[in-house]
Amino acid sequence: MLLYVKRLSSDMVAGGREDFGFIDQKGRACGYLWTIYLEQWQVLTERQAIDEEYKAYFRLEEKRLKTPYRVRGSPTRNGQCYGPTNWTDCASLDAAQKNVANRIKNAQKRDHKKFVTSLVKERA
Repeated sequence: MLLYVKRLSSDMVAGGREDFGFIDQKGRACGYLWTIYLEQWQVLTERQAIDEEYKAYFRLEEKRLKTPYRVRGSPTRNGQCYGPTNWTDCASLDAAQKNVANRIKNAQKRDHKKFVTSLVKERA
């Protein structure tokens, strides 16, 4: 079921960068950028949403309101975002931190396989 909601706040709880310690084929340092946000929403009636007082509102699924933590992550090259930015909703801060650790591990594994093994093959 979709609800009319207004975002009250979206506060950054934690964030950071991870450097994987290797480079890609173009000589750029590989890494990962992540941020955890705590979002707070106010549920509106349809009349409030239509009213001019609430010009900016969203329509979200009810289950989305039960996951207040939002994780943003993106691979980086030389410290700049590179590639897709991914968003994941989490029910708790602990779950969000585990999600970040998993993402970093998977990105490092993917980039290591993609770039380090190809560099080794090129040098051989």
